[in-house]
Amino acid sequence: MPPSYAPMGVDSTKSLYQQSIDNLANVNEFKVKQSFGFWEAVSQGCCEQLNTYKVYNLQNDEELLMLREDSDCCNRMCCAPEHTYKVGILGAGEGPDVVPEDGFAAMNDRPVLLEREGCCSKLLCCFSMMDCCANHAEVMVPAELDAEAEERKGQYRFEEKLCNGCTPEIVVFEGSQPVAVIAGPTIFGGCSELCCDYDYTVTTCDQAGNVSDSKGDICVIEKKKPEGCCAILQEMMTDSDTFEMHFNQNSKYASDGQFKAVMLGALVYLDFMFFEMDNGMCEPTENGGCRFTLFNCYVCGCICPCNCTVGGNEGGSE
Repeated sequence: MPPSYAPMGVDSTKSLYQQSIDNLANVNEFKVKQSFGFWEAVSQGCCEQLNTYKVYNLQNDEELLMLREDSDCCNRMCCAPEHTYKVGILGAGEGPDVVPEDGFAAMNDRPVLLEREGCCSKLLCCFSMMDCCANHAEVMVPAELDAEAEERKGQYRFEEKLCNGCTPEIVVFEGSQPVAVIAGPTIFGGCSELCCDYDYTVTTCDQAGNVSDSKGDICVIEKKKPEGCCAILQEMMTDSDTFEMHFNQNSKYASDGQFKAVMLGALVYLDFMFFEMDNGMCEPTENGGCRFTLFNCYVCGCICPCNCTVGGNEGGSE
């Protein structure tokens, strides 16, 4: 059993952000709910809104912090979910109004949790044969960087393995040292989201990136199926999802609040990679039919849908 959750204390010498990070160390079971975007649902993805994720203690549903996307409007509208984005952390009690116009990178009191480069400088919708086609992200990027640095670097980094067959694997680096590998299922998404959970294991690795025998010895990230009619309708009409994250209490990271924040960043990173497709279950065709995506397959970095079209002038599977 995980250790009991200690209620959040108030330390006037620490910011709300730092207090929230410190309190993550006392929680091993998390629930993450992506906020519902009304205009995104009405427009069926044409009006792509900024994604917001609220993080709760799974044991008592107390809100711990909030994760919020920061991205360019035009890039998001045209390229989502392959667009360039940042994700920042808002502490418990903070609202979006604390974020300056220049975004999370301008907040000197905290690092940017996640920075993922996407379209149009990278090609993330094809096979990951080279780095320019692979999902990489900088994690825990300091607000103040060395002026001589050629690019923004984080304390951690996520790197999708190149040409990794049908098993998605992301290596977690601390500096230049690989510390863990995130592995997920080959088949996911589409209509199968209505009846299946999907597990992504985070496992300790050696310097060569080889994992230990105990899969998920650090934590397991679960994409949860919807429960109830309202949740099913929301799942079908939007890309709003619910996740759980379960930390192994025997892991050396079980009391590390910052690493748990890094894993929350990994959760958002996985959501953008695999579950942020608009009309991911069904969409109209040009000839009046309806195309259903039964599930998606991961093949060397490319997501290949298994479709079935009903009505119109065509039918069958693709």
